[in-house]
Amino acid sequence: MPLLAMAVAVLMVLSTVNQAGTLLATIAAAQDEEYAENDDYCYFPGVDDSLPILLLTSEQTANARTIVSTVASRSLGPQDAVIAIMTALTESGLRNVDYGDDVGPDSRGLFQQRDSWGPYEVRMDPAGATGLFLDALTSPGLTLYRTSTLVNASPSTRASLTPWLVAQSVQRSAFADGNNYQAKYSQAVAIVRAIMGDAAASVTDPWVAPTGAGGSMVTCADGGTGSTLPASEKAGAAITWGKTQLGKPYVWGATGPNSYDCSGFTMRAWESAGVPITRTSRSQYSWGASNGRLVPLAEAQPGDLLFWANNTSNPGSIYHVGIWMDANTVMHAPNPSTVVKIAPIFNRDKLMPYVVRPA
Repeated sequence: MPLLAMAVAVLMVLSTVNQAGTLLATIAAAQDEEYAENDDYCYFPGVDDSLPILLLTSEQTANARTIVSTVASRSLGPQDAVIAIMTALTESGLRNVDYGDDVGPDSRGLFQQRDSWGPYEVRMDPAGATGLFLDALTSPGLTLYRTSTLVNASPSTRASLTPWLVAQSVQRSAFADGNNYQAKYSQAVAIVRAIMGDAAASVTDPWVAPTGAGGSMVTCADGGTGSTLPASEKAGAAITWGKTQLGKPYVWGATGPNSYDCSGFTMRAWESAGVPITRTSRSQYSWGASNGRLVPLAEAQPGDLLFWANNTSNPGSIYHVGIWMDANTVMHAPNPSTVVKIAPIFNRDKLMPYVVRPA
C-alpha cells in the first residue's frame, strides 16, 4: 500500500492531533529515505576525488568515461568530447538504451542511432556507438544542418562552430537549431572537465568562439539570431563556485559549507564572486529591485537569479530561487529529498517575470 494511503487509513483512527503529526513526520522521513535509495546516484570522481563535481549514476559514469577515452584514442580534442557527451546526454541520458521512440523505433544505444548507422551490436556497444558518432562528426562531407557550410572545411573550422549546431548536423534531430543539445552543454562541460582535468582547460562555459573564429550565429531565446554572449566575469565566478558544491545536501536554513537551502546557496555563490547579496529568496528579489538589478526573464543570462512564486505578480509570495544556467536549466538546492544540482527548469508558470542580475 502506498505510504500516503497508509497514512490516511491510520489517521482515521488516531485520537489526537499530536499523534497524527508525529506519524506524518515519520512517514515523510521514510519517503525521503526511499527517494534517496531509489535515485542510485553516486559522486562523479573528478581530478580531486574529494571534490564532488557532478552526480551521475554508475552506468552514466562508465559511459561518460568510455566516450571521452574513445575521443582521446582518435587524438581529438576536449571540445569534441563535450559535443559527444552533450549529444549522448540529450539522446539517451548517457544510458545504453535498447529501444527507440515513435519517430525512430529502430534507434538504439547512447546516441540513439538508427539501423542505417551500423550493426545493432556496434550501436549497443558504448565504444562502438561513440566511434560511429565520431566518424560522422569528422567526416569531410559533413555540412551544417540545412546549409552547404562544411563543418570540417579546415582543421579549425569545427572548433569555431557552435557546438550544439555541430551536434545537430550529425544527429539531424527534430530541433533545427540544436537547442535540445544546447540544454546539456553546461553539464557536458562539467563532465569532460571532471574526467580530463587540465587537459580540458580550453573548453568554456558558456561557449565562446575561439579567438579569430568566424563568429557562428546561434538562435536566441526569442527566435532571432545573434552572437553567444558570455556571462560577466563575476557571474562566471559564481557559476564556477556553484559547480564545486554540486551534490551537497539541502538543509533548510543552511548557508554552507557542507549543506545549503535554496537562498543560502545563491547567496554564497555570489559572495564567492565578491558580490554580497541578502539571505532569503524574497529579500534577494527585493534587493535586486531596490538596486536596479531586475532584468526581464526573456533576457536572462548565466548567473542571474531565477525566482518562483505562488503569485507571480506578488514578490511577497516568492518561495524558491536558483541560478539561471540557460533557457532550460537551473543550478539550485531544490528540497530536502535531494541535493544541490543542475536540473531542468520546472513549474515555468510559477516563474517571476524578472530575474536578478547581481553584477
